[in-house]
Amino acid sequence: NEQHTDSWLQTEGNLSISSYIKKLFSVARNNLSCNVEANSTKAILVPHAGIRYSGLCAASAYYELTNRTRPIKNIILLCTSHRDLSNLSNLDF
Repeated sequence: NEQHTDSWLQTEGNLSISSYIKKLFSVARNNLSCNVEANSTKAILVPHAGIRYSGLCAASAYYELTNRTRPIKNIILLCTSHRDLSNLSNLDF
């Protein structure tokens, strides 16, 4: 749905996505801290609501990954679908 795509990318102050992400990382760097050693992170959970609503939470989690000295070898992405799947019983598998 185009409307959801557009609303997901709406930022505060109508900043470009790039500028807004830089702003969120700056806020995370200057105001938030993590209580674990950077290389010990095994998983992060981040919300996927519109960037305007959950961007700071996601940015603070991703920002901690920039402090790693060891490379990340694997990324597993789990997500939900917002499609109406109520008609799956009609599909042949």
